[in-house]
Amino acid sequence: MLERELLNHLSSEYFEKILEETAARSTPAYKAINSYYKMFKALRSNPDVKDYFKFKESVMEAAGKISLEDFKVLVRCLTISVGNLSGREINVHREMFEINNLMIENDIFLEDNGYLKEIHFIKYISYCCNCGEIQSAESFLKKFSSKIPDNTRENCLNHTRAEISFAEGDFNVSLELLSRVTSLYFEMKYAIKSLQILNYFELNDYESFLYLLDSSKHLAKYNKPLELRITQNFTKFYNAVNELFQYKNNKAAIDLKLLKKNIIDSNPYRRTWLLKKIDTLEGIR
Repeated sequence: MLERELLNHLSSEYFEKILEETAARSTPAYKAINSYYKMFKALRSNPDVKDYFKFKESVMEAAGKISLEDFKVLVRCLTISVGNLSGREINVHREMFEINNLMIENDIFLEDNGYLKEIHFIKYISYCCNCGEIQSAESFLKKFSSKIPDNTRENCLNHTRAEISFAEGDFNVSLELLSRVTSLYFEMKYAIKSLQILNYFELNDYESFLYLLDSSKHLAKYNKPLELRITQNFTKFYNAVNELFQYKNNKAAIDLKLLKKNIIDSNPYRRTWLLKKIDTLEGIR
């Protein structure tokens, strides 16, 4: 109740007027207050994508002009705001790529101990590859590979190089690199499986695709809300890929327009790749 009243107050013309009157001073305090205000608007229930972009713009303008602690909080909330928006409204990979670059540019990407969490390392490379930013991925590998803990470095490098190899069309190389990876996190297990599936599709290897699905059934034994959501998104993903395989074998069997609509509405794993692949298949009909 108190939170709702606060948000309503922050949305009022009165608060907007205060910000307008103090904007001319352009002080660090104003920039911080302005960003926090836009953060509250972007994080409301049923967020408006316009509020997200206004929040993002305010954070970018505040970079280097407010305290580092405030900046870290705001960037963290920016990533939450992206997660609250449907993939239909924004390109999630592009937004996360840009937010991560903002963190790198302002020296807040590493942990306090000077190292980098494996999952953040892998996700950044994935964002790069999904956005076609291969050079950024290569530069990132050179700069940050030494920041991964020794006991997980080889795993991370094999995984990320597999992502880059796939993006460059080296599908067999990608599969070979993935075969060397031992996943450390529940989410990463699905990241590995999904990348294997993409490679199998590009190689038109339906038999290996089906075998992988059968061998992955044990992953569905989730016991946490996050694991349930990830599993559901992965299920939507491989069902969509299965339909794409069927379309390649018999174009009359699958309605691509309906499949595209279902993907847009359900927001599955690897959504960007699925939509691009449908566009490609529609173009060669």
